[in-house]
Order: sequence, then structure tokens, then C-alpha cells
Amino acid sequence: MGFRYGRLELAGVEGADLAAWPSHVIFGLYFAVLTLSLQSLHRAWSHAAGARQVLLPLILACLCADLVLVNIQEVYARVDASYGFVAIWDMATFFLWLRALELASSDDEQAFLSSAVVAITPILALGREILFLPYGGNSERAYLDLFFGNIFVCAWTLAAALDATRRPGLVRFCSTVAVCGCFYWIANAAENLLFLAWPPLPKIIYAAGEAIGFEGYFLSLIYAVAAASAVVMIPMLSPRLAVRIALRDPEA
Repeated sequence: MGFRYGRLELAGVEGADLAAWPSHVIFGLYFAVLTLSLQSLHRAWSHAAGARQVLLPLILACLCADLVLVNIQEVYARVDASYGFVAIWDMATFFLWLRALELASSDDEQAFLSSAVVAITPILALGREILFLPYGGNSERAYLDLFFGNIFVCAWTLAAALDATRRPGLVRFCSTVAVCGCFYWIANAAENLLFLAWPPLPKIIYAAGEAIGFEGYFLSLIYAVAAASAVVMIPMLSPRLAVRIALRDPEA
């Protein structure tokens, strides 16, 4: 909350020295974590690590994909002195996420699950978004991303902290909510990659939506429904995959 207050106090104050930080943060820190998360995910999957050790790199990869593909707008937006608090938050997040990935890649699952750094991993991304609230302009999709993406994956905190042997149902529920948030981010990432590959596509899609009475934010709602459908269907269609990403207990 102190960072949030500082951001509000410095909003609009000139900060020329901070102009280079957004590109450093987005393309330096978070792109690096995205790459390392995918590497850690592959290692955990290949070595048959615990389901939660697979889920954490997946969550980080999805969060960083959003930061790299969507928050690219920070690179060309005007930066004032309040961005210094964001840069400090990002630097701290970067090193904490590296530690979380290191634990996810280790053979000591107990050390992984007992780590506070591992538990707060998605909360750090949520905290970053809080620094930017309230969103300006047409922000319906931004708030939907905050809810279906950031808040959903924060269910990981409970999934990591709870004892799966004593409360398996609650751990599985929290893991399912977190996976749903991951699928939502994956759908968003696919959209943004398409828009990156074909810049005229957003205007075409939004114009088509307006023609049939759909607002732009309906895309986010569709992604949320698709993500929820995926977490329901995967345990039925691919039990092995469901076990690997914590949607199903191994003995189920």
C-alpha cells in the first residue's frame, strides 16, 4: 500500500531518468523469466516432478506472457516519476521469481512447498497491477484480465500452502482455479500473438463484433468460459494430463 500511495503522490511529476525503465522491465526482466519458466516447466514435466512443481512454472510463464505481450504499451507510454515504484517492485519480483523457479526445479518437493517465496509468486503480479489502478480509458478488458487472470492464479497461494494429505479437496479446488486462470492467459496470449502477426486483425474482429452487437470485452468473457470448460473436460479426456497439472489426484 505504501508503493500505491507513493505512485499517487508522484503522478504527473517529471521523471526523465525513468524513461528507459519500461523497455528494460518488459523486454529484459519479464521476457527472461518467461524463457526460464518454460525451461523449468519442461524440466519438471520430463523428470515427473510433483504436480504443483509443474503448475508453478506454468503460472509464471502465463503471467510473463501477459506482461510481455500486453504491457508492451508501457514502453511507448509517457513515464512520470511515479514509475520508479513500479521499477523497484519489478526488480524485487524478478529475483523472487528466479528463486521460486529454482525451488520448482529442485528434487526437494518439501522445501518447494514450504517456501513463502513460492506461495506468494502470483501475488507479486497482482500487486504490480494494483499499482496501476484505476485503469484509464476503455478498461473493461483490463479489469476482466485482473479478475479471470491475476486473481484466479492467486488461488495458487492456498494450493501451495495447504497440506494435500489433510485437505486434498481444497488443494485440488485451488489448483483448478489457478489452472483456469492459466488457460485464460493462454487464450489471451494466442490473441495477442495473432494481433502481433497481423496488425489489421483487431479492427476487423472488433468491427465484426460491433456489427452483431458484441462489445470488445466479450472476447475476455469467451476466453473465461473456454478456460472453465477446459478444466472440466481435461480430467475426462486426458486423465494423465489432469494429474500432471493438478486437476486430478494421482490415485483418482
